[in-house]
Amino acid sequence: MVLTRDDVPSLQEDSPKLESLIARHRAWWTLDEVDRPLVSVGRYAGLRPHPSGRTFYVTLDELPDLDESMASLEAHFAEHGIVSGEVFRAAAPGGFPPLAETIVGCPCKVDSATNTYWLEPLPGGWEQAQAITHDTGREWVEEYTRRTRRMAEWVDGRWPMGAMNIRGLVDTFAAMLGPQKMVEVMLDEPDEAKRVLAVCTDNLIAMCRAYRDALPPFRGGHFVSGLYVPGSTVFFNVDAGCLFSREIYDEFFLPCDRRLCEAFDHPLVHTHSVSHHHWDDWLTIPNLRIQTVIDPVGPTFDELLPGMRRIQAQRSFLLRPTDDQIYDAMTKLSPRGLYVDVYYPW
Repeated sequence: MVLTRDDVPSLQEDSPKLESLIARHRAWWTLDEVDRPLVSVGRYAGLRPHPSGRTFYVTLDELPDLDESMASLEAHFAEHGIVSGEVFRAAAPGGFPPLAETIVGCPCKVDSATNTYWLEPLPGGWEQAQAITHDTGREWVEEYTRRTRRMAEWVDGRWPMGAMNIRGLVDTFAAMLGPQKMVEVMLDEPDEAKRVLAVCTDNLIAMCRAYRDALPPFRGGHFVSGLYVPGSTVFFNVDAGCLFSREIYDEFFLPCDRRLCEAFDHPLVHTHSVSHHHWDDWLTIPNLRIQTVIDPVGPTFDELLPGMRRIQAQRSFLLRPTDDQIYDAMTKLSPRGLYVDVYYPW
């Protein structure tokens, strides 16, 4: 089913197609028997130079004007609508750096010539990481939630607003210290590393809860990664999980993942197939759903198939296959609880 802006013009419209779509999303979460998976086809716009051509660090004083951001969103939804295929487009306050890393003190540098950004490790290194408290980065959270509330008033229930998408604890720790220093600290000071990770987990949970409370619910739920969620949610990335064995990840990072997931009804984790050796451990978190991007290097689709079927036997599963794996994804996996997210980069 491919929906257009005219089929579901607004969340406020009395639309049978909206009702049908919400029902299909509910069925995805509850593993109901269905005749086909959810499918979306997306596009990334690529790199476009910014008129200013500046390179600068993001600060609270450098954030885009909120009125301009809302006007841009108005034009976007007017042109594209709120649905793409069988999933939802969602609004969120724009112009912020990745907040999980920013609230712990990582500088975020923007290159306007290519409209890209990158994060730098903490200027004070491990000593700065050890000094993180529950108040660290609070001003960023307060500004983000303030803008969210204002945007929610302006949206006034017309369009979806997306739940928080953050880097998880393994990615945040890697950003704070850099991968090499991160591993050295874990080897040399494991107890202190776990203490710092626990504080960072507390701060991530508090940030995500503050954002959740600022979001207007839709029929008791929210939206994330194109999905309607029948409850609270958070979407977190664990790209750096591929650096670690199951044993090391389970000791340092899985407890953080578990605590983050316990704070929300229906969390979703973004993974890559190079981290498939962690799938069974993430499945020990009872309410967690897994998204996996199949990497062009590493295990083949057929080599991953037994693991993907194990996931499907227990949980809903969101899959991003490569172009040549789309047919296999649609035919070798059960449609029950399957969301195939197809995208092309430019």
